[in-house]
Amino acid sequence: KLENITNPKELLFDLIKKASGLSGRKLSNLNVFRARHLVAEYIQNYQALRQTTSFQHLEAQIRQIATEQS
Repeated sequence: KLENITNPKELLFDLIKKASGLSGRKLSNLNVFRARHLVAEYIQNYQALRQTTSFQHLEAQIRQIATEQS
């Protein structure tokens, strides 16, 4: 299901806004680009993401970059 979301960034930003509980001016001042980086800090289990092809590809790229820099 995760890889079938048509616009995952938009969905993520909408969910961040909703989770913030903010409204009005405070909501419009919310920096969703900065807040999205906090999402990874709160994820305790990546198992569901690791089942997706795109996340497997991301992890492979990260390993390759790490190997090249060693």
